[in-house]
Amino acid sequence: MVYHDQTEPNRSGKSRSYVAWWEKEEAFTPLPASLQQSLDQGDPEFVEQLMKYAFDFSDQPSEQKRSGDWIWALYLDSRPQAREGLLKLLTTYGKWDLESSVAPLNEKFRYSSNAYTLIPLSDKFYRYIKGIFKLADRRKDAPVWGRLAYLWDHRFDNYEQIVLQPQTKKYLQRRAWRTLRQLGEQKSADYVKMATELLLCYRSGEFSYVHYRDPKTGSYLNHPVPMRYQHLLKHILYRHSSILVYRDGKWKVKPDQLAYSLNERAEAFPELWDQQPDQLWRLIREAQSEPVIQFAIRALQQGNPNYLQNISAQIFATLLEEINYRTPAARIIFVTEELIKRLDMKQVDIDILAILLLHEHWEVRKRAFSFVTEYTDQLPKEKIAQLIPKLLSYLSKQYYWYFNEYRDLFRCWEEVLIEYASLEWIKPLQKQSQRYYYSYADEEIIKMVLDYIDHTRNPYDINDLLPYLHHQNLGIREKAQAILLRDFEYLQLDQSFLTSLILTEVKDEQNFAIQLLQDRKLWLVPMLPNLISNCWKYMTSREISDELRQFLAKDILGEILWEEIRVGVSIEDILDLLHSDLTELHELGFKLLESNQSELNRLSIDQLVQLARHRIALIRKQARDVMIRRMNEADVDHLLVLVETDFDDTRQWGFGYLKTLSDDEVTPNLIMGLLDSSRTDVQMFAMEMVQIYQKQLDLPEMMIRASESPYLEVQAFALQLAETQLQEKEQLQKMAHFFRTVLFYVGKGRRLKKAAILLLFDLGLQSEEMAEIVLSILGDVLHTNGQKDFEQVLRIMAQIQLRYPQISTKIRIH
Repeated sequence: MVYHDQTEPNRSGKSRSYVAWWEKEEAFTPLPASLQQSLDQGDPEFVEQLMKYAFDFSDQPSEQKRSGDWIWALYLDSRPQAREGLLKLLTTYGKWDLESSVAPLNEKFRYSSNAYTLIPLSDKFYRYIKGIFKLADRRKDAPVWGRLAYLWDHRFDNYEQIVLQPQTKKYLQRRAWRTLRQLGEQKSADYVKMATELLLCYRSGEFSYVHYRDPKTGSYLNHPVPMRYQHLLKHILYRHSSILVYRDGKWKVKPDQLAYSLNERAEAFPELWDQQPDQLWRLIREAQSEPVIQFAIRALQQGNPNYLQNISAQIFATLLEEINYRTPAARIIFVTEELIKRLDMKQVDIDILAILLLHEHWEVRKRAFSFVTEYTDQLPKEKIAQLIPKLLSYLSKQYYWYFNEYRDLFRCWEEVLIEYASLEWIKPLQKQSQRYYYSYADEEIIKMVLDYIDHTRNPYDINDLLPYLHHQNLGIREKAQAILLRDFEYLQLDQSFLTSLILTEVKDEQNFAIQLLQDRKLWLVPMLPNLISNCWKYMTSREISDELRQFLAKDILGEILWEEIRVGVSIEDILDLLHSDLTELHELGFKLLESNQSELNRLSIDQLVQLARHRIALIRKQARDVMIRRMNEADVDHLLVLVETDFDDTRQWGFGYLKTLSDDEVTPNLIMGLLDSSRTDVQMFAMEMVQIYQKQLDLPEMMIRASESPYLEVQAFALQLAETQLQEKEQLQKMAHFFRTVLFYVGKGRRLKKAAILLLFDLGLQSEEMAEIVLSILGDVLHTNGQKDFEQVLRIMAQIQLRYPQISTKIRIH
C-alpha cells in the first residue's frame, strides 16, 4: 500500500510524489441506504437485491445521471456478502443467463458478442472499474483481477455503450500480461492463482479451430485454439508453443506442426504450474473453455502424474454424473478415461460401471462400450447379471434408438442372459405398458428378455407372465404366448390366471385363450368348475365392457365350455340371461333353454308371460307353446300384459286367445282393462268385445268407466254408449266431469265436442232434473268457447230454460 507521504515508480521507472485516488482506498459515498442496511443486517437476500439494484441502475432512465461510485465502496467493503455480490456483478454472462433472477440483459450491458456484465463500461462506472482493476492488481486480488482482466481480453464491439477506447483496452490487456509475467519471473505463487482465476472466466465456445491432418490415419481433424484477439490467453497457454508462435508482437498459427505438438508443454512458466497441481485440478473441474481444460490436463498428466493417480475413482464418478451436454468435450473425455483406468474388472464397482454405460453423453457411453466389450471376458457373470437390470431400468425410459446403441453390448453378454434372464428384470416396466405412445425402449427390452426366459433354468410364477400376454405390443404378446405353450407342463395354472387370460377385448388374445382352452382342456378339468363360475360372474356383471361380456357368452361359455355349463344349469340362471341387456346373453339363455326343455315346466305363469314378451322371437314362441297348456293359471292381469306387448306375434296370439273365452270369462274388469290400454288396437279390440258380449255386460257401468279414460277413442266410445244408456240423473251427475272435459276440446276432439253438445241438449229436454244438471255443465263452459260454440251453447241453454223457466241460470231471457 502507498500512503500520501510515499512515492512509487511510474511506467517509465521514475518515482512519482503524488498518490492516485484509488491508492487511498477511501470510499466517495457509501452504498445506497437500502443496500447498506441489508448488508449491515446480514440479510441473506442481499446479493439478489444488489444484482437487481445494479440492473435497474443502468437500465432505468431515471438513474442515468447518478454516479456509479457505489461500486468502489462495495469493493472496499471486505465482508463476505459484499465480496460475493461484487464478484457476481463483475462476472460476464450470456444474454439469458440472468433471466430468472434479474431480467434478460440488453444492449446497455453488452461489451462484446454475447458477453454482458451488470456493471457496464459506461461513463458512470468506467473510472471506478479501472480503479478496482489497479487496486486488485496491487493487492493480488485474484478473483476480482481475473474477472476484469478477462474483460480486456475481448474484442469490444458495442462502443455506443462503452466509453473505454480501443487503445486503452489494449493497454489494460498488456498491463494484465505484464503483471502475470512479472509474477512468473519472480517465481511467485501468485502467478498461478491469478492466472487460474482468469482462465476460469473463459467460456464455452470462445475459441476457434485449427484444421490439421492426422499423419497416422490421414483424416483431417480440428484442434481448438484461442481466438485471434485473446492475447492474454495465448500468452498463458501458448507462450512456448510450436503451433501458435509469438513474433514481432503478433501471433502466427502453424497448423503443420499441430499433429506433432499436441502433448507439448507450451504454457508460460510451467514450473510454477507444477508447484500447484490443485489449481490445475480446479481448472479441469471448473473451466468451460476447451483450450484451458486441455492445458490443465496436459500439465497435470506430465507435471504431476502421482497427484493424478491419487484421485479416487469415486471422485471421477461424481464428476461424471455432473457432466451434461454443455460440458466441454475435453473434460468429458478426460474424466471418462481416468475413471475407466481405475476400474478393476474382476472386482468392478457395478454402480460406477452403470454410471459410465448409462451416461447421457454419447462420448462417455462410446468409450465405456468399447472398454466393457474388450474386457467382457474378465468381468464375472454374477457382476454382469447385477448390472443388466440397472441398465434395463434406465433404458426403458429412453427412446428406442437409444436402446439400439446397447444391442452389441447385450450380444456380448448373451451367455449371461441365457443363464440369468428373469422376469424380475422387466417387472418394473409393467407400469409403463399402458400408454399412448410407442417410441420408448421398454418394449424392445421386454422382447429381448423374453427371448431368454426359460422355466427350466430360472423358474417363474405364471402370474408374472400375464402382463406380457396382455401387452399392447403384438410382438411381446406373441413371445409371451410362445413361452406359455412351451413351459405349460411346468407351470401351476389356476382358475384365477385363466380368468385373467380370458378377460381381454383384444382379438388375437381372445383367439389365443380359445386355442389354449381347446388344446389343453383335459389338463384344466380340475379347475373348470371355478373357471366357469368366474366367467359367468363377469358375463352377467356390468362392471366390464359389453364386448367382453359378449365374448364370454358366445365363445367361451357358449362354445368352449358349453358341455360343462349346460348340465346342471338352473332355470334361474337361464332366466337371468334371458332378461339381461345383451343379445348374446339372450341367445345363450335360449340355447340353454332349448337343451333343458324340462326346466320350462318349472316356470310360473308370471315367468312364462314375461318370456312371451321377450325381444327374441324364438323365446317368445317357446313361452307361448308352454303357456297355452297352462292358461287356466292366467288371470286378467296376465291376459292384459300379453296384449299390451310391443311384439305383434304375442299380441295377436293374445287377441286370438281372448276370442276363445266363454261368456262367463269375459268380465267387465277384462273389458275395462283392455279399454284402459294405451294402444289403439287394444282399445278397438275391447270395443268389439263390448259389441259381442253386450248382453252379459253392464253397459251403463261400462259407459261410466269408459268416460273416465284419458284416451280420445275411449271417450268417443263412452259418448256412443251414453246415447243409449244415459237415462238417469245419477248417471248424468257421475259423467258431469266427462262432459265438462269434452266441451273444452279443440282440434281433433272437436267432433266429439259437437256430439256431446247435442247429446246434452237432448238430455236437458228430458226432465227438469236432467235440465238442471245440463244447464250447470253448459254454464260452466259458456265463456270458454269460441263465438260459434258460444252462440250454439247459449241457444241450447235458452231453449232448455224456456221449457223449464223455474230453473235459475246465468242467462236472462227477455
